[in-house]
Amino acid sequence: MALTDHEVENLRQYIDRGGFVLMDDFDGPRDLATLERDFHKAFPDRDFVRLSIDHEIFHMFFDIDALNVTSPYLVEGEPEFWGLVNKNGDIAAIACYNNDLENFWDYIDRGQYPLKPSIEAFRLGINFVMYAMTH
Repeated sequence: MALTDHEVENLRQYIDRGGFVLMDDFDGPRDLATLERDFHKAFPDRDFVRLSIDHEIFHMFFDIDALNVTSPYLVEGEPEFWGLVNKNGDIAAIACYNNDLENFWDYIDRGQYPLKPSIEAFRLGINFVMYAMTH
């Protein structure tokens, strides 16, 4: 990710107007640093914070009991979820780090990945949509 000045301004306006961003499929410290750097251009007064299982986003519709939805391929660490809040204090951007929910969504019909993490990926996605629609 390398946002231009125009993209930084669009991102700021989108989130300040109530938009929600889901970022998925990135891993390793370099990718996380790049994400934080570019978002910090748009929001110099805000940092991403690591979300714990207690955050309401994980209990919107489905009650997620653990944040260990592993990536379908090898990554450099454990799955983590990071959030950036908007001016109202609600999560406006969520980053699924060391994870790839979309791969589970994309290939559910092929039986390529185990069922349990595939289902958990869908449950997380539904919770994210519900949260974005109500906050």
